[in-house]
Amino acid sequence: MFISYQGLPGAYSHITALRVAQQLGVDPGNLREYSTFKEVWESVNEDTLAVVPIENSRAGSVHDNLYNFLRYDCKIIGEANTEINHALLSLEDTIQEVHTVYSHPQALSQCYTFLERHHLVPMEYFDTAGAAKYIASHPQKGVAAIASEEAGRLYKLHTLQQNIQDQDGNSTRFFVLASKESKVDYPEKKGKMTILFQARDIPASLYKCLGAFATNVVNLTKIESIPSFQDPFMYMFWLEFQGKSEDDAILKSLDELRFFTKNIQVLGEY
Repeated sequence: MFISYQGLPGAYSHITALRVAQQLGVDPGNLREYSTFKEVWESVNEDTLAVVPIENSRAGSVHDNLYNFLRYDCKIIGEANTEINHALLSLEDTIQEVHTVYSHPQALSQCYTFLERHHLVPMEYFDTAGAAKYIASHPQKGVAAIASEEAGRLYKLHTLQQNIQDQDGNSTRFFVLASKESKVDYPEKKGKMTILFQARDIPASLYKCLGAFATNVVNLTKIESIPSFQDPFMYMFWLEFQGKSEDDAILKSLDELRFFTKNIQVLGEY
């Protein structure tokens, strides 16, 4: 069994993938790193799982991975939350010597107030750990990276400041993905389901769709609209809720939902 993730060793996806591997009894040597989310999704098969970020408590949804459920035939088998503790890493000795900071756009967004306070110029990079590796291997004056302290240790950078994220308790939610044919059972269950649906073009259709869950007392935990990729300005709705597929309330909710939708995709139970 292999586990794919986006980024380099020391990235939060790598840290999460290591934890998932431990939970599943997978050899850490069987982790596979990729540069893009596209490559990660394409790697999923009967022998390969993937760990992808889906939402950050500060920056919101990782939309590339929401959209990829429309492109790839994968299912969610687990959810893993990772606390995000960003550090400012550099070959310089003090923050006063730094003027430019490299990191992933999500990380830069999560540290917006810190960057503004210290008048640091943000520069986007494909990955947090990749940014740390880049400045370690391309020495230049006045640059730093935002990444995990683990990345700083791996790439031998100075930690100029810890916990620089704007939000205390900042965390990222990751999904563990498998192929539809996979029989892997993820051990930590959250008691949740995720679906995508497209509402019918009738008045108050979304109200009626959500009413299917309200009348059956099902707790919704997330709703978001995403482009359908079919018709211009037509949307699908991402919906997460608590419950199991065999629960009577869930069966009734989904049955009622079908009256007001064009299609429903069950993305996973985890």
